[in-house]
Amino acid sequence: MTVPRSLTSFVGRETELERLRARLAEHRLVTLTGEGGSGKTRLAARVCGELAEAGDRVVENSVVGDAVAGDTVVMARAATKTVRWVDLGPVGDPGLVLRTVADALEVRAESEADAYAGLVHLLGDRRVLVCLDTCEHLLDAVADLAHRLLTACPGLVLLATSREALGVPGEAVYRVPGLDPAAAHRLFAERAALADPGFAPADVEDEVRRICARLDALPLAIEFAAAWVHALTPAQIAAGVEDSVRLLGGGPRTAIPRHRTLTASLDWSHDLLSESEQRVLRRLSVFTGRFTVAAAAAVAGDPGTDVLAVVRRLVEQSLVVADRDGDQVRYRLLDTVRHYAFDLLRRADEVIGTRDRHLAHHLDLASAADAGFAVDQDRSRTLLEAEHDDLHAALRWGLAPERAEAGRSLAAAMAHQWMIRSQAHEGLDFLRAALDLRPDDRSPVQARLHLGTSMLAMVAGRIHQVTESAVLAADIAAEAGDPPSTALATALRAFAPFFTDPPRCAELARRARALAEDAGAAFAEDWAAALEAYSLNRRDRHAEAVALAQPAFARSRARNDRFCASFLRGIDMIRRLHTGDVRGAVAIGEEVIALAEPLGDYFAYGSNLANVAQAVGMSGDIDRAMSLMAPVAHGIDNAGDVDAVAYMYPVGMLHLWSGRPAAALPWFERGVVQHDTYEWTAIRCLVLLSTTLRRLGRPEEAAAAAARAVATADRVDGPSVLAAAWDEQARLAAAADPARAFDLHHRALALRRERGLVTYLPDSLDALAFLLASNGSPEAAVRMLAAATAARERIGYPRPPVDLPDHERVTAGLRKHLGEAAFREQWAEGAALSLERAVADATRGRGPRGRPGTGWASLTPTELAVAALVAEGVPNPEIARRLYLSRSTVKTHLSHIYAKLGTSSRTELAAIAASAEGRPDG
Repeated sequence: MTVPRSLTSFVGRETELERLRARLAEHRLVTLTGEGGSGKTRLAARVCGELAEAGDRVVENSVVGDAVAGDTVVMARAATKTVRWVDLGPVGDPGLVLRTVADALEVRAESEADAYAGLVHLLGDRRVLVCLDTCEHLLDAVADLAHRLLTACPGLVLLATSREALGVPGEAVYRVPGLDPAAAHRLFAERAALADPGFAPADVEDEVRRICARLDALPLAIEFAAAWVHALTPAQIAAGVEDSVRLLGGGPRTAIPRHRTLTASLDWSHDLLSESEQRVLRRLSVFTGRFTVAAAAAVAGDPGTDVLAVVRRLVEQSLVVADRDGDQVRYRLLDTVRHYAFDLLRRADEVIGTRDRHLAHHLDLASAADAGFAVDQDRSRTLLEAEHDDLHAALRWGLAPERAEAGRSLAAAMAHQWMIRSQAHEGLDFLRAALDLRPDDRSPVQARLHLGTSMLAMVAGRIHQVTESAVLAADIAAEAGDPPSTALATALRAFAPFFTDPPRCAELARRARALAEDAGAAFAEDWAAALEAYSLNRRDRHAEAVALAQPAFARSRARNDRFCASFLRGIDMIRRLHTGDVRGAVAIGEEVIALAEPLGDYFAYGSNLANVAQAVGMSGDIDRAMSLMAPVAHGIDNAGDVDAVAYMYPVGMLHLWSGRPAAALPWFERGVVQHDTYEWTAIRCLVLLSTTLRRLGRPEEAAAAAARAVATADRVDGPSVLAAAWDEQARLAAAADPARAFDLHHRALALRRERGLVTYLPDSLDALAFLLASNGSPEAAVRMLAAATAARERIGYPRPPVDLPDHERVTAGLRKHLGEAAFREQWAEGAALSLERAVADATRGRGPRGRPGTGWASLTPTELAVAALVAEGVPNPEIARRLYLSRSTVKTHLSHIYAKLGTSSRTELAAIAASAEGRPDG
């Protein structure tokens, strides 16, 4: 969060600001203490705002830390503001402190361990000031986190506000004093002018001084008093606060005098309210966060009460704060006022009734939003985001045995929101508590609770629980006659097989689509379509995948379902990425990011970012690709069983392509370890693990990884991965067995050509050119490299930086061998070729196997081409030029042709080739 800006002026505190700046320069933990109303938050916000505006920013571009085995490697935002603000006031559960801090600093993570690792990586040794506001009700949790972060992050400075010190070693405590007399007078005058524009402080200076002195120059108490000038004279206000404070004068000796002063000020203000205003104020104390007038009417109103008018009067008395939220005004109670009002609510014996109304209101709101997800996900999502703190407060109240029905229904209605907002950890806790209240229930609510558990397990990477809960949900939903839940449960059952059994994934997804269409379950239908389409993409059946995804994308986009829409739009991005349009893939990737970014979650945003980052990296912009991965925070040592976004492959790839194989290694190793659960991730990682090990000088391990990749990719029908694995085997064999290397590269080329994997055809041409360069075919090598270079430019797929040294070395060698003029001539010829022609030329001589040993049928395509040119009388040097072969290779082909046809010379071969019955094309 950014530093909050007050709508009213900041008065005085020059001395305090100077002292606080000095403390922050000398200490890494400064805690502002003082009673409620002393101005701790205002003072902290003022100094933080000044520092932020000073522009003392640290922006570091390293976004993905170097990885070595055993290290915690996380990803977080690259550019961090030096000042960040965390409001802990609405947090009721100490267990949510870490999550709240991580969210405020925009660290995306699934588990608490990941969130902490992400914070540590984000902060590191950067100079960052983080303010933790309103800590007193969470002291132990805040103190523990503060100590851990300060120890791990040497550049971090923490500023806390609390009614008491945190008790952390090295803490500098600064107790906020009251205002000096001049500032107190000015504050009263300015706030009084807001209540009564005609207020003239010069006429009542003595009364104002009396008021401020009697209120111990306590800012909040002064604001309460000043708000009444529209109804009372300063003399009446002075008399009233004096009487009120005198009444509390005999209070407990242990009470701090300024606390008694504030309580007296609140008592005095409260006593001036009407009965209906008093009743509404105390009932509003059950709200944890900001509320609307409609919420206030439902929870705090009575028949006949004009709640809007009452709330407005409470705002005028500074007892309620009004905030503008877009085009809507929302209201809140200051922490001090809320505690005071809740004590009044308890004394009035209205806690249970008011909290029950609060629960009922938020159940209605969540149920309407849950139904609204099928119509306008954006609207429902933002509505529930605004009510987050109060929804959780209602859940904590509702998940008690005597309120089980309402609490369980509220938990079920919140599942969709938790899923798309990456709140799986807290959501699963609530869902588990709801299920435990009625473990044997067989109602539709129970089915939806199991569905929610399955959805959250999916986004949290708990893959086995996804299926287990989906099966339970499907069974109960079928029994209870709930077709929409049955459809969604079937779609969720398709998730795990995507990683291990794509045909099974597609089968379940097709079944789910049919069920969802009949039931009118829009989300289930489109999520099932996404899973089926990705199962097709995984097998490089890209045209089928896009045909399935496009109508589903249109439906989901129309209802602002960013979750489904981002995945479905990504289908075409992946198609283009593999089939020869990397620039188009990147352009669609920008659309995907724009769709998913408002969710800001770990699963949808993170998964799509991983795919987009791969496309951007392949386009040549590796730095940006790394920065795109930054919001996905994850500590691999702390979450070895989680791969919900398959981040290992793209991050490892980016490290490898940057020329940092040592940094890439642990990412690929981690992906391979998860083979049993995330087989697809493991297979992809195996290929690049082989590449990484080869570059690190570990050829035997590299060969084992490549062989394993070939075996698994072939078994699961993964053409693109299989071709890449063959390429890697060929590179490992090139020095010792060039013939085998040629064969493997040609297999990869043929498979890529057959399956339309156009993007990777230049990789095959490069690899074959390298072999030709070292095996006596320099002209052909140059033409092939030129053709590959031209194709890469058209596709938008440049050679990665890690490959450039080898490319430059081979090119320089060819230039030297041929001479500049010949090199340029051959390069120009190759660059002019279409990719299709270059691939066709490269595949000459790689015809089908199983030919007879003799006769025309035994000749390879290249041998047939050589024979045809001989029949035309073309000399060997020209044959070599036309077929991109060396002269020695032409001679070798001729010797093979002579043997197969039983001839011994060009003359005999020409005669046979020219005969009607023996022509090569006959």
